[in-house]
Amino acid sequence: MDLAARYQGACDAALFAAECSEDAYRLGELDTVLKPWVRHEIARREDNLSWCDNSSDLALAVGGVADIAPAYARLRRELFSDLHHIGRPEPPWRKVGPTLAVRAPLQVWRRRPQYALRVPEGGIAVAGARTWEFTVFARVAAEPGAGTGVTRTAVAHRVMAFGADSRTGSRDDSRKENIRETTVQVTHELEQQREHYEELTYGFGVLGIRARFAALYDPDAGQGPAASPPG
Repeated sequence: MDLAARYQGACDAALFAAECSEDAYRLGELDTVLKPWVRHEIARREDNLSWCDNSSDLALAVGGVADIAPAYARLRRELFSDLHHIGRPEPPWRKVGPTLAVRAPLQVWRRRPQYALRVPEGGIAVAGARTWEFTVFARVAAEPGAGTGVTRTAVAHRVMAFGADSRTGSRDDSRKENIRETTVQVTHELEQQREHYEELTYGFGVLGIRARFAALYDPDAGQGPAASPPG
């Protein structure tokens, strides 16, 4: 078997392992985001042999493929526990990739929304501006007299972000961290949904983005949404 076929076999094995973890840890609505993401990550590595000039390059390319499946399986196990296991801390936002984060609150006692924040395909991505998509997955019980079913809804809000990279910490601090600061514009509809609006701030935060939400202020205290995530 030649090298190209063996490398493709590694990509196929990564996809098979991802499919096994998906069968083991089913995540409902979040799978509409996670399944396409992992397949895209595997597919974009399939051509990495083209830049391999030596054994070190090959090891790097193969390692990139081999790392996907176990990391994806760990993520799915954590999200599954977030959804179903009692006694854990409040589930946090979890970073999936540089432009994707999700949150899966506990669903045992009450129906709580799940969230995804990502950069959509076909969105605006130019210097200083980028389109994000903030999706709220909800389950709504049937109205009295309308049966016992549950309606699943997914509402995607388009979010425009404007900003540039900066660094946190003082000038004398050698442990400065790269933080992207951005000003965010959202729809009026999302701005009125205070719980979801606040979750959006936490989603950006886990991706290392310090978002400025200047449009919404607490009418009682005159302050914007909280800066720290729950838990």
